[in-house]
Amino acid sequence: MAFLFARFRCTIRVDTPLLLPKFSGAAFRSGFGMALRKNACTQKHLHSCAICLLRKQCVYSVVFETPIPEDSAMMRNYTAAPHPFVLEPPETGPQALEPGTELDFGLVLIGQALDLLPWFILAFEFLGSKGLGQKIKGQRGRFCLCSIHQRGQEETLIYQNNTLIAPAVPEALALPSGPVHQVRLSLHSPLRIKYQDQFTSRLDFHILFRSLLRRVFLLAFFHGQKRLDDRNFADLIRQAEDIRSSAETLHWQEQKRWSRRQNMEMHLGGLLGSISYHGNLSPFMPFLEWGAAVHCGKGCTFGLGRYSIECLEVSEEERTPFQLYGNGTNFKELV
Repeated sequence: MAFLFARFRCTIRVDTPLLLPKFSGAAFRSGFGMALRKNACTQKHLHSCAICLLRKQCVYSVVFETPIPEDSAMMRNYTAAPHPFVLEPPETGPQALEPGTELDFGLVLIGQALDLLPWFILAFEFLGSKGLGQKIKGQRGRFCLCSIHQRGQEETLIYQNNTLIAPAVPEALALPSGPVHQVRLSLHSPLRIKYQDQFTSRLDFHILFRSLLRRVFLLAFFHGQKRLDDRNFADLIRQAEDIRSSAETLHWQEQKRWSRRQNMEMHLGGLLGSISYHGNLSPFMPFLEWGAAVHCGKGCTFGLGRYSIECLEVSEEERTPFQLYGNGTNFKELV
């Protein structure tokens, strides 16, 4: 496997009236970041993690800023590497929740972040005590974290009543055992992919695959146990250009959020709907399945780029565990 990951369903119970916007991913992510920093940071007087002596050991820095090692062979000109988590907000749109209401949201932890699950729990508990969402009579909605189930073929209760019952267990990636010639992707949250320096309103398969390839490779590089073998990536990209597509309900949906940190309006629009791909898809299934677990494109930590795959020829009973290792050296020239 390129990297370890685990997916969770978190359940909260509302204590005071809670008002969530149409897209609550920004509220969950910014609230979580604030709560994690409050719990983990010992140098709150500093204006940036980049100048902190503890940035390589601090949980907040590792999770939310994710520093790039000085000797890194990748992304040395960037300020941060891909973050090892994804938040999956509810998909139900704007909600006014009364006390006693329960609400689920998703969490994905990647690589080293699996060992940091208790920190995530403490952050969610702290966020619940401070409040989430839009203010009602000057107060944000407070909640308590009731339970966390690890998702998989069967859900497993791992946290309840302020007690961590079991540690996170890495999830096995499952792939069709036979050839695949047709899949349907359903986009559940806006997918924002940049191609040739512009956000694309098309989703040709090679555009999707380039984005998946980059995300999976970098997550494996910074958070995985082994580096993906990229020696055949150029051939895969050429093969991806031969995959045909038929957009069924694909459309662009614009949405905005206000960033208090940057004091500016942020655009988080992207593609929604479904699209089918036709061709020899078997070589690409590992990346499609990884992407379904950890999302694709920009803004994944907000919950953007979430999709599911329907493999039209292969039943669930034919899916088998998959592993891929390597130590190639050519990724930078490809995507």
